[in-house]
Amino acid sequence: MGQDQFHDKISLLVLDKNTHQGIGNANVVLKDSNKGAATLPNGFCRLTVNHFPIKLIVSHVAYYDSEIAISRLGEDTITIFLEPRMNTLEEIVVSGARERAIPKDFYIIDFSICESKVFVLGFYNNVKRNYEVKILNTLLEHQHSLELTDTILAERLFTDCFNQCHILTKSSAYQIIKTDTTWDVCCKYEIDSFHEIMDDCLFQTKKYLFFKRIGNGGYTQSFYGVDLETKKSNHFIQNDDISRFKQLADELNFLKRHPPSIRMEFEVRFVKEFMYKPYRDALINFGDTIFHFNFKDGKIDYYSAKELMRIGATKLDSSLISSVWNDELIFDKVERKAFIIWKMKLYEINTVTGKLIARNKIKPSYKQLISGGHIFYLTGIEKPLERYKMVTREKIQ
Repeated sequence: MGQDQFHDKISLLVLDKNTHQGIGNANVVLKDSNKGAATLPNGFCRLTVNHFPIKLIVSHVAYYDSEIAISRLGEDTITIFLEPRMNTLEEIVVSGARERAIPKDFYIIDFSICESKVFVLGFYNNVKRNYEVKILNTLLEHQHSLELTDTILAERLFTDCFNQCHILTKSSAYQIIKTDTTWDVCCKYEIDSFHEIMDDCLFQTKKYLFFKRIGNGGYTQSFYGVDLETKKSNHFIQNDDISRFKQLADELNFLKRHPPSIRMEFEVRFVKEFMYKPYRDALINFGDTIFHFNFKDGKIDYYSAKELMRIGATKLDSSLISSVWNDELIFDKVERKAFIIWKMKLYEINTVTGKLIARNKIKPSYKQLISGGHIFYLTGIEKPLERYKMVTREKIQ
């Protein structure tokens, strides 16, 4: 067999030299050729070669380029460390003067992050109001503009449990897909049917598709996995807080019998949304483990992602076991971390110790998302002669 017919694959892992974290979207190219590959979010990629020795050029916009030589095929994954550029900005602004990834006359409605891409929905301030989705990388550099047809009157974006992005209108949902050469929309769904399925769908592993089910106004919560092969459901977590529900009912009955001096609706709202607000448990998959944030019992329960068997637990920070902290968790699926926001401050919940770690102050914004160790904001800018929205990112400290 001639040398030009020989093919083999090498496995590569590209990491940050300082943090040893994987670097996604790094370019790995065979020197003096146009053959190459891009790394996954964890820094891994595979490259087909037809001879040895070879030289590889590894590059990323936030790092200095690296050139490595490989003399022969090995069995192990080759690890490559890239050195961060010291002058890389920690905060990048979509509408800033440096990038101009999105012009100021593009009115932003919503944004979402799926598959290491930032999707920005909006329209131009003109007579036609042309709706578009701007597709950026996580450095907020423009990659593609997807113009929507006149029949799609977009209202917001939705990320589903498969990490796919959808455009939602009042009556329909449309999936954004990547073809070989471009981006497009497809798969129109009736909006009520879409929400009926997708709102309760959490995430997918190799074996299961996970759902949550909430009843009794949030005082009953269950989590279950549907086996992808057998289609059987495994209801492995059932968490009821009937005592808290009864306390709420007793308090509301007391208020009916003894009306407060202030307006009744204020007192009822305080009782429902603060004193006896139902706990919002959360479920997430990091690696081979399912993490159940069990606020009612004050702990994180660990389950095997394969058998859905409980394999351990750790106590949550005592300050988290309170309704005043009872807000939805935010997960960074790239970094495999859990966060919660309280009084405009971001806190990380250590999934091993259950302790709280204070991180960044949260900026006033319409929306915040976390991915890859950064907070992404949708903020409003008001100046004497102009008003617009922009997306920014900030490194988590």
